[in-house]
Amino acid sequence: MCYLFDSLLANGLLRRGDRIAVAVPIFSPYLEIPNLERYAFDIVRIDASERREDGTQRRGDGSHTWQYPDAEIDKVADPSVKALVLVNPSNPPSVAMRPATLERLARIVRTRRPDLIVITDDVYATFVEGFRSVFAALPRNTVACIRSRSISAAPAGAWASSRSTRTTCSMPRCGGAPPAAATPRCCSIHAS
Repeated sequence: MCYLFDSLLANGLLRRGDRIAVAVPIFSPYLEIPNLERYAFDIVRIDASERREDGTQRRGDGSHTWQYPDAEIDKVADPSVKALVLVNPSNPPSVAMRPATLERLARIVRTRRPDLIVITDDVYATFVEGFRSVFAALPRNTVACIRSRSISAAPAGAWASSRSTRTTCSMPRCGGAPPAAATPRCCSIHAS
C-alpha cells in the first residue's frame, strides 16, 4: 500500500493531507499506513455497520451483516474525498459487498465522482462464489486491484505438502540441486 500511495503522490494524483475514504473492516495495516507522517491523510471511515433487523445470528458473528448501509457508501459523493481504499471481500470477515451496494457505488462514481481514485484489495475473491470486483464495476477509476497468489493458490501449503516429492530446487542459488544435496542450506526454503 505504501508503494501505491507513494506513486499516487509522486504523480500528483494525491497530495499529503488529502482526504481519503477507508472502508472498514479492512486489513489492519491499511488503517495505519494512511496515517504515516509522509501521507498524513485525512481519513473518512466507511463502516460496514449494517445489522440484521431480525437479530438472527449466522457464522457466530451476532447480528452483524458486514455490509455497508447506503449512507456509508454515499460518503464517497463528497468531492473532498480524493480516493477510496477498500478490501472486498472484507478482511477479516471475508464477506463480499452486495451487488446492489456495488452498483450504488458505481453509480455515484459515474454520475457524481468520475475523479474518485479507487484502490481495491480483492485477495479473498476466490473464496466468494460469483464475486464481482469493484475493478470490474469501475475500471476507469481503479488504479490498483490487489490480488495475492499466496491467498488464492496457497503455495506455502502446497510446498509443505509436496516437500517429500520435490526432487529439485528452483531457487537460482540452489542451481537445481535436490534439496537433500543442498549444502549448506542453499535458500530460506531449505533452511527449515
